This record gives sequence, C-alpha cells and structure tokens, in this order.
Amino acid sequence: MKNRDTSSDVVFMATGQFEHLTDTECYVFSHIAFFACQQSPYNRTFKQTTRAICNKVRYSPNAVRNAIRSLIDKKFLKKVERTIHPKEDRFTFYDDIAHHLTIGDHDYAKRFAKSLQRAVVETKSKFKGVGGRDVTFFPVNVGRLRQETDTDAVSGNQSKHVHKALILHAYLYHNHKWNLEKGRRKLSRSVSFLSGMLQWSQNTIRRILNSLQSFSALEFIYEDAAVCVTSMNPMLRLKSMAGKLTATLKQTLSGKPKKAPVLLDRPATTNPRPTPAEAAAYLRDYQRRT
Repeated sequence: MKNRDTSSDVVFMATGQFEHLTDTECYVFSHIAFFACQQSPYNRTFKQTTRAICNKVRYSPNAVRNAIRSLIDKKFLKKVERTIHPKEDRFTFYDDIAHHLTIGDHDYAKRFAKSLQRAVVETKSKFKGVGGRDVTFFPVNVGRLRQETDTDAVSGNQSKHVHKALILHAYLYHNHKWNLEKGRRKLSRSVSFLSGMLQWSQNTIRRILNSLQSFSALEFIYEDAAVCVTSMNPMLRLKSMAGKLTATLKQTLSGKPKKAPVLLDRPATTNPRPTPAEAAAYLRDYQRRT
C-alpha cells in the first residue's frame, strides 16, 4: 500500500494561544483540538498514541507527554474515562496505550475549539461564515518537519528554532496573502509587536526572520524598527536552517544615500591649482574616507 504524502499536513493555530501556551503545547493542542472538533459537539474524544502525535508534530515522546500533562494542568485538555464493552475486551491493546482526551474547561480552549469546528464546517460548505467565529486561524505546515533521511534530523535548539520558524512564517504568509486579496500592497509588523504576540524574545524574532530570508521563504525591508514584507513563498526547505543564526537585521536606509562630492580633473594647461571650493570639497571627502 502506498504511504500517504504528509508534506502538506498542517495544524491550525491562532495568535491568542501564545498568551497561554508554549510552542510545544501549541503544536500538541492544535493537533488534538482539530480531531476533537471534527463533529458536533466540538469536544468529542480524541484517541491517539504518543507515537502518532510525535509523527505529526515532530517532537520527542517525552516532549509530547510533558506537553499533554501541562495542557491538562492548564485545563486546556482533560482526560476521558474509558468505557469498556464486554464484546470488545479482546481488542483493547490500542486503547490501553492511547491518550483519551477532550477539550478542557479553560475559556480560551473552548473558544478555540468551537471556532475551529465552525471553520472546518465552512471549508465543507458553500456558504461562508455559517457559524460566526471570534478566533482567526493560520495553518502551520507541520508536513515540512518530516525528515527525508537521517542526515536531515535536527535536535535541541535547532529543532526549537525550526518549529518557531514554521509558526512565524505561517503567520506572516497568511497575513500577507490576506493583504494582497484586499488590495493592500504591503504587510508591516514591528519586531516588538511580533515579540509580544508570540511571547518570544526580540533576538529570537530577528534570528528567525534572517533564517527565512536566507533561503527565499521571505523577503522584507527593515526600516525604523519595523519589518515590511515585500514577498513571501511557501516553505520548501527547513533542514538547511540549522546553521549559524544571526540576531541582527540589516537596516534599510530611507531615501537615496548622499554621494560624496567628486573632484573633476582639470586640465593642467588651464589652471593647475584647484579653486578654494574644490580644495574644501577634497578635504571633506578625504576626512570622510579616513
């Protein structure tokens, strides 16, 4: 049987998540919430093993288990008691090793799940806005986290950087596309705004922007402490990001740079000595260069 192509797999995130959850928790919760809201009611039982979740979000088993425990403590998720039927006693192995979870009692978690359910219904319906939702989502392409070979694997801080880069790219890509559809020519966000929204340090934001620009996923102009996105491309490469990280954005100067005065050669036969104005211009240019 041919394996399904997972390169286009996504999870749906929203900016409000980062006020409550870490990056790992956002990935795990978004994955679980999508399956928990597929049918009405929005909080149906999610049942998957740790390995299945790892295959989706590309975190280690320990990271996934810790994230689930934290999400339960924060009341974003809650465990569901299993009901065992006598006729199914022989086929309980998967149930024994799987997580049985549903959406918890946290206010934002319930808003997120209800809005995601309505968004899923909208994609299958001819009528947009059928339910009305107060959470806006952007798709994060987790399919790009799948390693093709053993040499593609990243670990530690490199993995954290890659996961963060996918989130920031997805947010900017979604908003840039929205602006183009509305006839707006550019998308501008300050580094401090992105830092506050995603709850990351400003240096982290700068490192990710430089990484995205290094392999043409993002083109931007940095001016007056703001990032103006000029063009964006779908994410195609990730593993090459695990190189040197740069936390300094190249400042773009406003307007045209002033040119140093050029001293024209004068024919020696007409006036071998420069005029006072030419001498002063030459001195200023010499001092600037030295």
